[in-house]
Parts: sequence; C-alpha cells; structure tokens
Amino acid sequence: MKIIRYQTPTGEIEFGTQAANGCFRLRGDIYNSPQPTSEPAQVAKLLTPITPTSILCIGLNYRKHAEETNAKVPQHPVLFVKGINAVQNPNDPIEIPTFLKSEQVDYECELAVVIGKRCKNVRRADAAMTLAPATGRKPTAAANGAVENSSIPSRPWGLAW
Repeated sequence: MKIIRYQTPTGEIEFGTQAANGCFRLRGDIYNSPQPTSEPAQVAKLLTPITPTSILCIGLNYRKHAEETNAKVPQHPVLFVKGINAVQNPNDPIEIPTFLKSEQVDYECELAVVIGKRCKNVRRADAAMTLAPATGRKPTAAANGAVENSSIPSRPWGLAW
C-alpha cells in the first residue's frame, strides 16, 4: 500500500492511499494498521509523507559512493543531521540558494527509513518492529561544494520526497 499525505481543497491535511485507479482516504494511525477506504481522496496538493521531528543521515555508507566522490572509505559510516526545514513536498521546485552557487548540481535517489515508534536499546531481532513504511527521498547537492574539514564531499540542500 502506498500511503500519501495530502492537503484537501479546504486546506485540511489527511492521509490516503494511492493506487492505479486513484487516491482514497485512509482511516486510523498510519504507523499502526492503517485502514484503506473506498472513499475518494480530494487531493489538492501532495505533501511529504510525514512531518519529521528530526532527520538523521548516514553518509558514505557504501564503498562505491565513496569511490565516486574520491573520498576515503570510512571505517564506520559518517553520521550527520539535516534540519527539518530541508523537507520538501513532491512536485515543489527545488530552490538552490544563491549563496551556495554551483554549476554542478547533482541529484540522488535514496531510501528513507521512518522510525515509527519511540524506542531505545532495541535488540537487532526486534528492530523492524519500530519501523514505519519506507519512503524515497531525492536529495540535491553541489558536487563541487566540499565542506571544509569533513569527509562529506558535498552540501545537501533539500530532501524532496
């Protein structure tokens, strides 16, 4: 089931499902057994699937990416945080800041994992129980904008879902 979050023509924010034959309203908690309905969703604008409270990222988490960027393969993945203001709705334009001007703007496609339940010290065997449905994200970055004193060779600007 593909879950969407959308704004109705009257400005209300709702969840729904997207299928080949249209979008339909969703009942219940999206993290705990959401129930699809046959009621059509009045989608005025698609929104990000969730509104995160924080965005934790892992960089250079596979060898090929490190090699592509001529970065040293780290012994452990590089962890970094994105501000929640980096989240962007689908179909919204990606606005590149003029103060970070670059002639080499790249995009990527990545998997975003949503932790849907509060947790701490979860055993590996139980980790999947804390996850909500996965989503995609498409970060943009300036390939020539090396961050000083960092193993991350670009400046990610936004997370467009």
